[in-house]
Amino acid sequence: MVNRFITWLRGLFNLDAYKTREDEVIESIRNNVEFRGTNLWILIFAIIIASVGLNVNSTAVVIGAMLISPLMGPIIGIGLGVGIYDFQLIKKSARNLAVAVVISVLTAAIYFFITPIKDAHSELLARTTPTIWDVFIAFAGGMAAIIAINSKEKGNVIPGAAIATALIPPLCTAGYGVATGNLSYFIGAFYLFLINTVFICLATILIVRYLRFPVFSFVNDQTAKKVKRSITWVAVITIIPSIVLATRLVLKNIYENKVNTYVEKEFHLPNTIVVDQETDYLNKKITLFLIGDRLDSTDIKRLSFKLSDYGLGETELAIKQGQEQTEQIGFDTELMEDMLRRNRQELDEKNEELRKLQSENKLLLESLLPANEVLEEMQAQNYPVLAISLSRNRLIGIEGDTVCLAFLKLNKELAKEEKTKLERWLKVRTKSAEIRVLYEISQ
Repeated sequence: MVNRFITWLRGLFNLDAYKTREDEVIESIRNNVEFRGTNLWILIFAIIIASVGLNVNSTAVVIGAMLISPLMGPIIGIGLGVGIYDFQLIKKSARNLAVAVVISVLTAAIYFFITPIKDAHSELLARTTPTIWDVFIAFAGGMAAIIAINSKEKGNVIPGAAIATALIPPLCTAGYGVATGNLSYFIGAFYLFLINTVFICLATILIVRYLRFPVFSFVNDQTAKKVKRSITWVAVITIIPSIVLATRLVLKNIYENKVNTYVEKEFHLPNTIVVDQETDYLNKKITLFLIGDRLDSTDIKRLSFKLSDYGLGETELAIKQGQEQTEQIGFDTELMEDMLRRNRQELDEKNEELRKLQSENKLLLESLLPANEVLEEMQAQNYPVLAISLSRNRLIGIEGDTVCLAFLKLNKELAKEEKTKLERWLKVRTKSAEIRVLYEISQ
């Protein structure tokens, strides 16, 4: 039973079932390695499209550029060359990749040099700080690409892998760094491209070796070990900085979450508002810009002590308020404080309306008299009352005065003394300062 399950499992993940002939795969990869003529022009146009997409912060345009980019060819060619020990293919692929990279960076640099939009938007900035997650994406994307190339049914895997591994945008960002003289952007973006290149190659080597592609040239054990060592060292050297950057990114994110929690809970002040906030993770400093009532030194000291409750014990708290924060954040403090005063005034008016509504509601509740109970009590006292209506009404013209109005339907006339006694009882029973009673005799 176990053996049968293992056999079924192997068949499920078997890559040989839909495999194309190795010589066809190798020939296909060799044909896509070279950058000249059509491929070169397609690359240039893809770089221009991606640069425009990064410039206007359009994800859809960037994705379109990645779909038409032919950059994957020489990268997979290097991986195949290493996997089958075809050193001529390695040299040819590396040479063409170098040409493609130089032309890509120059094309992007020219575009960003002449474009009037110089701002670095989120799509561009996302390519300047690669992390270990980019390694995983590049490796998985490379795996998917080489498996699809080796399969008879390629589907849309190769275009999808090109989008996932994102080879074009980092080169465009590197070109932006060249055009603007920003070395950190250039290094970060080029490092991301290097990650993608190395791990797509590594994925290709592993799949080629796993599928036992025929070795192109015989190599002795010593040369084979040397190649393996070189691959390992290149992968390790490439991956280490990404781990460091990923660790720093995670720690920074944790720190900023703590800061946001601290500000949200401790600066929920009635007459003071936090209008801006700056968090310096490296120097462990929070700068808050406030408007409204000024905080004195005692309040600031108390708030600084509270930092340790949120795991921010080593953090320095800087408060900018009034005139000292106007120069920092560049807006009219008097205008903001006037808006705050108007908001308070509107809040006071709303509270006053609420108090009036509550008062009217109270009067309404008080005006509801227990007519059923009063009728039963009057009939129990043998008053000839058939029906009753009770209401409490406010007198117009005399503020605060109300009168209880009672309408009684009798089955016989009452004597004057009985009416006086009944009206006195009703006044006490309804707790009214004044009462008016109307009578009607039922026919």
